[in-house]
Amino acid sequence: AAIALLDVEKLPPQSIEKINTNILKAQEVVTELMASINTEKGGQIANNLLAIYSYFYQQLLQANIRKDLSLLKEILGMIKDLRSAWQEAINAEESKGK
Repeated sequence: AAIALLDVEKLPPQSIEKINTNILKAQEVVTELMASINTEKGGQIANNLLAIYSYFYQQLLQANIRKDLSLLKEILGMIKDLRSAWQEAINAEESKGK
């Protein structure tokens, strides 16, 4: 969901209000991801994910304050990379089960 919200290439630059709304929604998605992490059970991996999500949140906040589309593009790239890593992990687990 955050990826679709941050795809600023699909929004005209004069759509500042729409971009602001999308950034706020993306921050909500990231907040939910952060809230879903169980650092007690997840150990170091969970702590690392929490740090990554916290970084995303802070960068989204800065991008919104500065109205910095290049920062949004950078964050979008990182979120896409993380999604790809999650997909690889899911695929690897599914392959083990076969």
